[in-house]
Amino acid sequence: MTVTRTGSFTDPRYGRFEITDAMLRQMVANFDARVFGQDVFIDVNHKPGDGAAGKVVRLAVEGGKLRALVEWTPFGVDAIKGRGFAYLSAEFHEDWHDNQQGDAHGCVLLGAGLTVRPVIKHLDPVQLSAAEGDEAGHRVAVHPQLIKSLESHTMNHLEKLKAKLLAQGLTLEQITPLLAQAEKQLADAGSDDAKCLAVVDSWEATGKVLSEQLKKQGGAGGPIQLSVSQGVSAADVAVQVAKVLAEREAAETATRTARAAKVKLLSDTFNADTSLTEDARKRLYALITRGQADAPALVQTRRLGREALLAGMPLALN
Repeated sequence: MTVTRTGSFTDPRYGRFEITDAMLRQMVANFDARVFGQDVFIDVNHKPGDGAAGKVVRLAVEGGKLRALVEWTPFGVDAIKGRGFAYLSAEFHEDWHDNQQGDAHGCVLLGAGLTVRPVIKHLDPVQLSAAEGDEAGHRVAVHPQLIKSLESHTMNHLEKLKAKLLAQGLTLEQITPLLAQAEKQLADAGSDDAKCLAVVDSWEATGKVLSEQLKKQGGAGGPIQLSVSQGVSAADVAVQVAKVLAEREAAETATRTARAAKVKLLSDTFNADTSLTEDARKRLYALITRGQADAPALVQTRRLGREALLAGMPLALN
């Protein structure tokens, strides 16, 4: 259902006032963080002393409108079905301060009232649908757009995780297997925000481990190929990353050792050749050590280069 919407409005009590998209999103964030310190209730005609008509269980912003999933009481159902209260009128504070620490929290939804004449016009009327299996006889009013928003709950958390991993300097190819496993765990967590946030935090920590270890490697060796299967944890991935990087480092160390041996062989060969001048040795050494060939090919290059020098021919060192 629609609680309120963006726009610029006037009212004899408040004068000109605006409701912005940023304000709506701040209401949602403060609702999720339980900044108000209690449940947010809906009353009838802004008379909370008459009792609660319903309790807001979830908020979302959709198309410039604040949507709510509400658990209605029999008092609320009667007001809607029996007495024609068809709209909501939001009660919010643009710069709410808590009464304990006095901290400012920005825009906070304090509640809402069922009404027949809301200040904000062009709102969607409340629609009730039976909540099957609800022993308390409560009803749920939910707008189709909110259903769509709730279905995208998992994807919202996944996009946040993706952004955090990319911000750590990782590539899309490196984080794809992490996102695939995180998506499964988010699906299992459902609409439980605490569990979803725990999943995001866990895989963000894994991305941090991967990023730090890649930085230690200087980003060499290309992307890491990970095998992430069903049921694997973030800690398992961190272990796998460490193993892949250790194997890569061992291979690179072996390559550097082998190359050093080749360079020493060539250096010893040059030094033993008394027919070469010091300048010729330096030029040959620079020419050959820039290549990546094996020792026999390097020795052959050294022979051809030596002959070119003795013949007075120029050497191209690029």
